[in-house]
Amino acid sequence: MNPHHHQRSNTHRSGSSSGGGGGGGDRHDAHSSTGSKKHITVGVYFGSFDPLHLNHIAIAEHAIKHFGVDRVYFVPNCDNPFKPYASSLELRERLIAAHLAAINDGSQPARFELYRAQGDERWDWAGRAFICKRIRTQLSEYAVRVFQLIGQDSFEAPTAQRALANTNVRSKLSRTLLIFPRDGSDHEVNIAESLLSCTAVASTYRDPITCSSTMVRAELYATGTSASIHPAVATAIAELGMYAPVTHHPHKTVVLLLGGPASGKGSLAQRLCDCLGAVHFSGGEFYRLAMADDEFRREDERAERNEALEPRNRANDARFAMLQNFVVRCLQEFVRRSNQTRFVIDGITYPLLAESAFNGHSPDLIIQLECDPEILLARALARARDSVEVETRRIAQYAKNKIYTAKNIEGYLAHGRSTRIITIDSSSPIDEYLEQHKLLDTISQVIASKKPLPTSASPSPSSTPSTTTTEPTSSTSTDSSSPSPVAFGDEFNRQIMSIVLAELRPTWASASSSAHSRTSDFPIVDSA
Repeated sequence: MNPHHHQRSNTHRSGSSSGGGGGGGDRHDAHSSTGSKKHITVGVYFGSFDPLHLNHIAIAEHAIKHFGVDRVYFVPNCDNPFKPYASSLELRERLIAAHLAAINDGSQPARFELYRAQGDERWDWAGRAFICKRIRTQLSEYAVRVFQLIGQDSFEAPTAQRALANTNVRSKLSRTLLIFPRDGSDHEVNIAESLLSCTAVASTYRDPITCSSTMVRAELYATGTSASIHPAVATAIAELGMYAPVTHHPHKTVVLLLGGPASGKGSLAQRLCDCLGAVHFSGGEFYRLAMADDEFRREDERAERNEALEPRNRANDARFAMLQNFVVRCLQEFVRRSNQTRFVIDGITYPLLAESAFNGHSPDLIIQLECDPEILLARALARARDSVEVETRRIAQYAKNKIYTAKNIEGYLAHGRSTRIITIDSSSPIDEYLEQHKLLDTISQVIASKKPLPTSASPSPSSTPSTTTTEPTSSTSTDSSSPSPVAFGDEFNRQIMSIVLAELRPTWASASSSAHSRTSDFPIVDSA
């Protein structure tokens, strides 16, 4: 067998290590001493734990039973800007605490502990080394050996492999990576020669049940229960109202358009508004209006310069944070003041962000417009907004980010949303794809399913700009009596923009220095 590969089907005795760093199957007394300090072996288990399930505990128990680990610290990842649908760190910590309180056997110190994040900690591989060092410091009365518990998929992930290939990261590892092979797999665990001295493989481990956090969430969203979590966790989930399906708005129809620059979002939005009596919110249009504001433009340029200094640090991208906050606040204000029940929205890539304007309800329909890049470029040049170079770069960036958009939608649907997704080839004429996909009929059926908006829910006349004095119509009607979208023009949008800019200006300086802005790895605002 290749010495750099380790079969999970090998026949080591229970708990033996098939890696070079282990000797891990040999238990030792936590209270034995070398010199003046007693020995203790701890496991540090990083993960999202969204939620903590029985297999997570089984991994920790295996480390205790077979690798001489005396205590396992569960370290939930901080809120990840690239996982916007994940439960908050605070909620996940509460679920872990509930489970550990139920299973700790009363021994002191406890076998399982929750490590609570501290504000100065990072969550990349260097940050994990720092957390392990901090745990050592907290146990300074002992001679501490550290295992990091890690699944095979996480270990072999490209991000982990790139980090571990860095000699600086390896030099600071100061712990043994205890790798748990994926259950039911005969694949080898691929370990580079440079990592043989700091890895061990739990080759005899098998998951007691077939489950994952994704599967558990799906069960909870569908039925409200799961046999793969501890009863104490189930109780905490119910008390905290977690993993409940996200419903559509009972009164308002919300259609979200996604697509690249010049893919036809504006044309489709206008047609839907004309035919269905809806109003159109364009994040890109609000951005263009805001660029006429000197202070906004200076802030945008300043943030863009900062972005260039740390182009890989998307989680700290102040420009993303600024544009995201601006466009979402504009949407919230637009919906609040529009006095309407039907909305077509574009310029917001995260469906989750649109929910904030509709009391947490998900869009009814997401329409994704796909278009050949050459057609996109020809259309973009025909509208003569920017140079060939700018438009080409914008379209290339959109194509590069499509994988993130796909993951975004996949994650959105996996977290309790029943939003319907329609993907359309917008290279063809608009009348052709409207008919092919029966879009008007589909949206009309959604409108007909809504309940009339209660009178008490309507905005007061004083809060509504003079351009929107039309009374709200029955949400089941699609005739010519519906409010005309003509009333929603630049003047209305400028009023919204002015309100939002006045609110956000004081926050720009602090937002630009925040290291925890909740942003994404692809544009929130499509200024096309």
